[in-house]
Amino acid sequence: MYSVTLSMFLGGTIATWLQEFGKFDRSAVTMFTGQILDSLKYLHDHEVSHVDIQEENILLDFRGVCKLSEFGQALTQTELDGVFY
Repeated sequence: MYSVTLSMFLGGTIATWLQEFGKFDRSAVTMFTGQILDSLKYLHDHEVSHVDIQEENILLDFRGVCKLSEFGQALTQTELDGVFY
């Protein structure tokens, strides 16, 4: 059983922030990278692979909190086993 939760993220995406503000400083990159890696670890712990990580698929709020989006291509471990074995 799957559930879908929608939340408002009015800050845009990593891509829109890069277009608007330019290159991120080291502390922003460190913060974003840590959040993205935590998200990926959570998914992998639940046997889900996102498959489509790109700057357009990482949402940001105005505080700099990241959320992954676009799970249309995500695969479960069972699906991955069928692809690679």
